[in-house]
Amino acid sequence: MCLAVGSLLVGCARQRARDTTAADPVVPAARQPAAAAPKAGSAAEKAANDAMQRGDVESAIGIYSRILRSDPSNGRVTYYLGYAYGQIGEHEQEIEYYKQAIDLGYRTDQVYYNLGEVYLETERLEEAFSAFTAGLTANPDSADNHFGLGRAFQFRDQFFEAERELLRAVALQPRDPVFRENLAMLYEQTGQPEKAVEQLEIILDIDPEYPGVREYLDHLGSRRQPREKGPSGVGGD
Repeated sequence: MCLAVGSLLVGCARQRARDTTAADPVVPAARQPAAAAPKAGSAAEKAANDAMQRGDVESAIGIYSRILRSDPSNGRVTYYLGYAYGQIGEHEQEIEYYKQAIDLGYRTDQVYYNLGEVYLETERLEEAFSAFTAGLTANPDSADNHFGLGRAFQFRDQFFEAERELLRAVALQPRDPVFRENLAMLYEQTGQPEKAVEQLEIILDIDPEYPGVREYLDHLGSRRQPREKGPSGVGGD
């Protein structure tokens, strides 16, 4: 799934969050780009977004920074700048600009989701919980923040709560393979391989070419069997 900034596509909302070689089942997820109204933004902002689109993050950071020097109250561009820093692994800068954007009134569920994700990556778990919870206050139907909160609970070994939040994310976006993949990881971690297999089978119904799923099924000792129908909701029921 990808979102546009203005009329420009700047990247995908989430990347695959599974690494079967990792010791910890909770691994970094990609950030969520902002979605601005088409009328929003100057020519300079468009140039920065274009730079992000072609992967020239350093140029985008320079342009966003120049915009903010002349318009320091622009919460949207402040958020974009934080997002850009996150793409090059400058997490403290990323956090600072997300927090500044929030202070400037740019309190979208996206900025809280990104803030929660960077807190998870930097092992600041309580701050991650606060960010994801604030994202759900901003938008109770934010699948991303349910997903993030579920991963935070999983990181803290609160598996019942983790399953609850991941299932909520799946219910809101039943065809998102990343949500189902993380749910499968949780089920494997908690000794429920049959439920993990069920989620992976649904992913293959959604996208037969989704990377790594067949290998994950092999890892779980399962052989894929044809399903009578595709997914229609949580757990494929």
